[in-house]
Amino acid sequence: MTTTENGPARTVASAGTRPGLDTAFATFRRASGAPGYAAFLAAYGVRADAVTDFAAVPPMTKADVATTWPLSESVDATSMLVASSGASGTATYWPRGPKSFAVAEQHFDALFRSQFGTDRKQTLVIVCFAMGTWTGGTYALLALLGLRARGHRITVITPGVDLPSAGDALATLGPFFDRIVLAGYPPYVRDLLDQAPEAALRQDIRLLVGGEPTSEDYRDHVLERLGRRDSPERVVAVYGASEIGFVGNETALTIAVRRAARGNPELSAAVFGAGPGKSEAPAPQPTLVEYDPRSCYIEVEPDHLLFTVDGTLPMVRYRVDDRGTARSGDELAAVLTATGHADLAAAVRRDARYLAISGRTDVATILYGANIYPDPVQAAVDQPGFGATVTGKFVLATVRDGQHQRLRLQVELRPGATADPVLAERISAAVVAALSGANSEYRVLRRELGAVTDPDVEFAPYGSGAFTRGAKHRRVGPATEA
Repeated sequence: MTTTENGPARTVASAGTRPGLDTAFATFRRASGAPGYAAFLAAYGVRADAVTDFAAVPPMTKADVATTWPLSESVDATSMLVASSGASGTATYWPRGPKSFAVAEQHFDALFRSQFGTDRKQTLVIVCFAMGTWTGGTYALLALLGLRARGHRITVITPGVDLPSAGDALATLGPFFDRIVLAGYPPYVRDLLDQAPEAALRQDIRLLVGGEPTSEDYRDHVLERLGRRDSPERVVAVYGASEIGFVGNETALTIAVRRAARGNPELSAAVFGAGPGKSEAPAPQPTLVEYDPRSCYIEVEPDHLLFTVDGTLPMVRYRVDDRGTARSGDELAAVLTATGHADLAAAVRRDARYLAISGRTDVATILYGANIYPDPVQAAVDQPGFGATVTGKFVLATVRDGQHQRLRLQVELRPGATADPVLAERISAAVVAALSGANSEYRVLRRELGAVTDPDVEFAPYGSGAFTRGAKHRRVGPATEA
């Protein structure tokens, strides 16, 4: 037991001799030399020189990082700033410097060499992540440019989320190269492929997607557009976060395991465990990625993951509200062998670790197994036609009634404003359109279930209930029973 000054005693489990632990401790030692982090530890009654169990180090939240590593004190080591909005909808700025860039380049070197063969093929990489201040596009661009010096035969173009420009690059520039990699947010990549001329799709195209979970149905769809249904490894998902950078990526093995588990409940339960929520409908499969514990040390807790990464800021046991499970290569191989998949077990890298990510706990509600994220809803509620009546704040939640589910969207009225059923129907329609355009899982769900997926819009008086002033507003509420 570890007793802290800020709360009751808590049980700590020894981190043992897991791979990456020595590196994680080194990051902790580096951080503890900074006055702000030393003060953070002291607030929990922890002395850095007395820590022998890594699990006794207090986890950090985004708010903790902001006070421990003030941006005003980090500018000297900062070459670049990137933004993330997270659950709050308000931008948070994160410093990037030479150490962060080196780690990103190292990850991309291994990924592009092993998954896309860019050291052998002249390759055009079309970056379809948003460029601006957000981390995805700039992170990818800088890492990709560094690969040229490592022997990769790549050329980069950055249309971002400008789909016509991306489509033109695919059709006009693609034929000059042996191979094309489209890197971007899954819905944008899918839209690009859906709108591309057939001739352009007959090129040797690979996909790198991240920022939103994708299903195997998504992979099937984009492979069908590419005419490559028998090559699932052409579509590689990556996992990371703005605060900690790149964590891991799918490999041919993890994709094969995920696809085998899709139609095999026993294998799915063994590899991924039970799905989230109480719905009788199948939950979406977690994403399974391989990662290097020496560059990103991960600990699993019931409702979140803890990451230790030595970047521009030394992030020690930083909390990300994703659910997940982590296994060693030996553990994954044992699970696959026990479920009758010795062929897959033989392909497991025993020196690697594997992370299954099953969804966030704070920024999505789950409707019939599909993750419904608040950002598209925000865009719909913020449309100019609604601004005279509503503030733009809302709470999105799932209501369960037996085996049936529905989305409930509570929207805050402006002071003194009133609303009627017509406005509720207009907002509902706008949300449906926004989700259909941005969320691949919602599109599949709506195609199968129709109007059942329409949100029920309710209005709340200004400052009431979940919109009470003074507390941090959460756009996603807990699931409830009708």
